[in-house]
Amino acid sequence: MNCPICKKNLVSQIHHAVDTDACSDGHGFWLDSNELDQLEDVVFSDDSLKGTVAFRSEASGRACPKCDAPLCRFQYRLYDLEVEMCSAGHVYWLDQGEEKRVLPPIVTGK
Repeated sequence: MNCPICKKNLVSQIHHAVDTDACSDGHGFWLDSNELDQLEDVVFSDDSLKGTVAFRSEASGRACPKCDAPLCRFQYRLYDLEVEMCSAGHVYWLDQGEEKRVLPPIVTGK
C-alpha cells in the first residue's frame, strides 16, 4: 500500500502499542476499524463512551492506499478534527499528528 499523500510505501509500525501501516516519510497512519478502536482504548476503555465515529462526510481528493477508491473526509466523533476514510470500507487515514487528537490527554486527579 502507498501513502495517499506522497505515494511512498506504507510500512508496518507500532504506534501507541497498535500495529499500524505508516508512511515512511511520516505523513500519517492507515488504520482498520479494530486498530482505531485499539488506539482509542488508550483513553476510552468503555466503547459506550466513544459515540458515533463519523459525522458529515465529503470527498477529500485523496485515494485509498489499499484499493484506490476515493477517501472521504468526515468530522471525527464531534471533535474539531477531520479524518479520512475509504469510501469502499477499507477504513481510516490519520495525517501525522491527528492521532494525538484522537487520544485526548488523560486527566489524572490531584
